[in-house]
Amino acid sequence: MLKNIYSKLLLVVFVLFIISCEKDDTPEVVHEHEEFTLATLDVTNLNTSVTEQYEFEIEGHDHDHDHGDDDGDDHDDAHKHVELEANSSYSFEWKFYNDEDPLDVEDLTSEVIDEVDEHQFFYQFADSNTGITIASASNDEKDKNNFPLMLNTTWTTTTTGVFDVTAALLHEPTSKSSAYTTIQEFCLACEDFTVEFEVHVD
Repeated sequence: MLKNIYSKLLLVVFVLFIISCEKDDTPEVVHEHEEFTLATLDVTNLNTSVTEQYEFEIEGHDHDHDHGDDDGDDHDDAHKHVELEANSSYSFEWKFYNDEDPLDVEDLTSEVIDEVDEHQFFYQFADSNTGITIASASNDEKDKNNFPLMLNTTWTTTTTGVFDVTAALLHEPTSKSSAYTTIQEFCLACEDFTVEFEVHVD
């Protein structure tokens, strides 16, 4: 009797040990970032309702295909300079894609919006005296703490000038700030991507 009980206890201990080992061997699930290869920016003059679209290839990805432009160099140069007028207001709207397969381009914008609590879009100017103010637009998304995502913004210009801008989509930034003309807590570890361009205010 005791021998049977002892044997059963040993069997239970052995089974529990095997289960524990299997759990320990299970690899930890790691968050997989989407592959961002292309960002587009629609800039609309709020006085004239005229929209210009700019395309930015995400650094680190090869693009062997074109986007309908015969001269790749002209295409790149034209889309690294955002043209604005002084004393004007503009809406800026970003969208993100994976276009590695030109026949099956994946729109990643909705996924970023769905994960608004884990994302924020930041701008950083090389020169702090730009005469440009940036505010969240009425159609911008907000997270659970009421911080705007900043994918849809309103830019208001005053003086003329040429300004270098870095824009970054951050995943789980260590903090979110209301000072949107500088990147706060710009942590490379949580950077989905950055794009750089010039703003020409004439």
